[in-house]
Amino acid sequence: MLQPFGIKATQLAILVALKNLGPASMSALADTLVLDASSLSRNVAWLTKEGFVRQSRGKDGRVRPVVLTPKGERIISRAYPAWSSAQKLIEGSFSDREFNAALTFLRRATDAALRVEDLD
Repeated sequence: MLQPFGIKATQLAILVALKNLGPASMSALADTLVLDASSLSRNVAWLTKEGFVRQSRGKDGRVRPVVLTPKGERIISRAYPAWSSAQKLIEGSFSDREFNAALTFLRRATDAALRVEDLD
């Protein structure tokens, strides 16, 4: 679905999160997207190389927020409709009850995994 745009779903999710959050630290992005640090770092490195994001200087110099670039904005506007169509196709494969049950399960599983992670 996103192959014609040269981007993967995880990478698009990062871009959309930055569009919604504004400049964000890697930890804020990881928390928002429920991604592990290595996956996020690898994807942000690729997005930076491609010019979709950049890392700016934080106020105290220790945090380097990730910032969406104009090129990143453009790829969102081009790729998001294809992602949205695929999402609707998937949703249409299930009844409302089935789809809502699956979402509830995934949210609970994510919450449980995050609670376990907090124990570390």
